[in-house]
Amino acid sequence: MHSPLLLLLMAVSIYGVANDANIEASSASESSYYYHIVAVAATSGGSVSLSGVANATNIEASPASESSYYYHIVAVAATSGGSVSLSGVANATNIEASPASESSYYYHIVAVAATSGGSVSLSGVASATNIEASPASESSYYHHIVAVAATSGGSVSLSGVANATNIEASRAS
Repeated sequence: MHSPLLLLLMAVSIYGVANDANIEASSASESSYYYHIVAVAATSGGSVSLSGVANATNIEASPASESSYYYHIVAVAATSGGSVSLSGVANATNIEASPASESSYYYHIVAVAATSGGSVSLSGVASATNIEASPASESSYYHHIVAVAATSGGSVSLSGVANATNIEASRAS
């Protein structure tokens, strides 16, 4: 666990998520996932916020449309102070190597997610297996990101997530 002083020095920290119910309105409700993050994802020093997302449809073009998630985040995920931006992602295919390829999501974000002012980077993620313990293991995504997502200059940290159950209530939810 980082010290409070270190957390204040970091530009981004997704900590303080009390429980998964705050993020997901119902089991397997992908459309609610990002919408509820708006309300509950605490930030370090208030430098980053996923506020300004009016509703889930701004992020998802259609239900369960995985390919649209990140593409639409580019357009609608407002940030606090402009310190973080997922701008520069031309389209979903830049992030996903093939349709529904979960294992490629985070790996390709490393290469293509441009940032505003260079303050945030998901660089240093060697491969998807560093993030996913097993194929399609949703519960492992966030837990392993805590351990392996290297950051640029220490400006981003997914600290404080003790385990995957803090974020997801059940497998593949």
